[in-house]
Amino acid sequence: MAFRFKLFCFLFLSLFALNLSALEQSTIDELKNDVANHHYQPFIQLLDKYSIEQPSVAVQLAEQIIIDDVNDLAYIQFRTLYALALYRYGNFKNLNNLIQTNLSHALIKVDARIYQTNIILLAKLYSADSHFIKADKLLLEYITKTAPSSSSSNNTLPAVNTLAESFITQGYNEKALAIIFSSFSQINLTNIEQDTLNKQQVKLIINTANILIDTANLQAALALLKSIEAHSHLDDPEIYASWLLSYATCKSKIGYFNDAISAIESFRTIVGRVNDLPYLAILMEQAAQLSIYLELTDSAKRWAERAKNLFLTIDSKTGLLINQITFFELTHLTGQQIKSEALTKLKLLISSHSLYRLPKLSKRLQQINTVISTKLNLEKPLEFSNTQLKLNQPTDENAIFNYQVKNIELFLAEKELSMAKNAQILLSYQLKYTYIAFAIFIVLILYLSNSRIKNNRKIVCLQNRIINLEKKLETSNEVNNHDSLTGLYSHRYITKFLRQASNETQVKFIPYTVILLSLDKFQDLVDDNGFACGDTILKNVAHILIKENKNNYTLGRWGNEEFIICLPNTRIEKSKKLAEQIRVLVDQSTMAYNDTFHNVTISLGIASAHPKETFDQLLARADHALLQASRKGNRINVHRDH
Repeated sequence: MAFRFKLFCFLFLSLFALNLSALEQSTIDELKNDVANHHYQPFIQLLDKYSIEQPSVAVQLAEQIIIDDVNDLAYIQFRTLYALALYRYGNFKNLNNLIQTNLSHALIKVDARIYQTNIILLAKLYSADSHFIKADKLLLEYITKTAPSSSSSNNTLPAVNTLAESFITQGYNEKALAIIFSSFSQINLTNIEQDTLNKQQVKLIINTANILIDTANLQAALALLKSIEAHSHLDDPEIYASWLLSYATCKSKIGYFNDAISAIESFRTIVGRVNDLPYLAILMEQAAQLSIYLELTDSAKRWAERAKNLFLTIDSKTGLLINQITFFELTHLTGQQIKSEALTKLKLLISSHSLYRLPKLSKRLQQINTVISTKLNLEKPLEFSNTQLKLNQPTDENAIFNYQVKNIELFLAEKELSMAKNAQILLSYQLKYTYIAFAIFIVLILYLSNSRIKNNRKIVCLQNRIINLEKKLETSNEVNNHDSLTGLYSHRYITKFLRQASNETQVKFIPYTVILLSLDKFQDLVDDNGFACGDTILKNVAHILIKENKNNYTLGRWGNEEFIICLPNTRIEKSKKLAEQIRVLVDQSTMAYNDTFHNVTISLGIASAHPKETFDQLLARADHALLQASRKGNRINVHRDH
């Protein structure tokens, strides 16, 4: 078996060497020339492709062509793709230091995908070294800090999947469900539109099915797996292999063993195309455990041996520890003789590492312990085995007769003693029940006498709870109604305010005006100086608006660099005068950030409401006026047409 595995590894490495040689030397020379001329993207794109499809080729490319410009984003992209290729190729040597150095680089957070890749790789290294707590904490901190600022939860799905898989491996199914459902907002499980799912969403569904399988919700898991059976992303060998194992496990636990065996056969044909060696080892270990459940002895041995060799190759402590449990289970399955040393070795194994106290592994170890103890008669150590009983029995006929009589006398004596004990126990039970009945009567009287006091306390508690909930609701509304950066009213509040003002205009003919203002060339300012500078400018402009709001008009932040002023019962001439004051103040202001000063200008669009006009129509006219003003910049434009 070891020879066959070595042959497999030799052919595997030879194939990658052939693929690298398939790259023409002229192509490699051209890439080297591009890198020398600081034209990095062609090389980065090729390295990105090979780090997923052929990690060995990516490793060799990265060692031949090196980007050493530490001040360029391509430098950190190159090092991250190199780390990814090393991990998928199973080369963990010095990988931790490489990733830690990447995470300390000043440009690491500029590219969100690169930053997340380093976080996930570091967490996987921690898990492989049995440091699950460090891995889970690292991923959870990243997800909670990144998700609120992301435009979509899809941005953190790779980290969510990695954390969910870690929880499932440990047996913390409730934690896994919690982290998965926090990212399920955009997926409708009752009607999964297959063409709209990406790879990470498909992985999320497979992880959800695995949790349902572990918690015995088999029909729900099967329905979930079948819903993505024809999905295009199952063409990916890693995703398809994972789906096949989940499907086979679900089918086997329902009782459809032929379907499960057929799925394992399909898995055997596809698993050779998985290029991620650490993930390949995990898949083979899972295949061994499933084969044990199906009592496929030879298949289980093959998968367990291949998984063991891969875990040794990549030096995964976690994988090797779990693999030892699988071999204990195989010993029982194959009917091998279990010696007394096996239980000692098992207990030593359990006490030697905290990993075995995880729920999922602890359950498997307890089952093995029960099997070994039963086979060695260790559950009832005071009883003799059949062989020992035969040795202690007498041999001649008289002795046998006397032996039988003594046994009968002993049996009758034990029976009489048992009856006496039962009578005594019955009497004691009668006394106990009498005392219990009297105690219940006293407690019932006390309960009835104090019920009114208890009810009053409950009412007070409920009233206090209602008051606390009202305070929390009031606080929540206050937070939702204001923009967190500028302190002005939020888009949501302004929309509600304008609807109400529009209704009053239509019913009572009360005029009101809207001023929309936008910072000129704000995006260029952010691109040159960063988001922190942009936030500082926005707060300064908001401060000017608040300072000039002497008539208590409603101020709000309408968009990224857009603000809005709502002026009820105000004519357009007065609004234009206020707009001019604000424009001049902003134009004359010098705004500082990090010892540098910036002069910014604004453009303003004004529109006044008409009696039969909706607030959407009013905003459209104000927006059109703002657009006209922004074309020249530092202008005011009034939209007077209805």
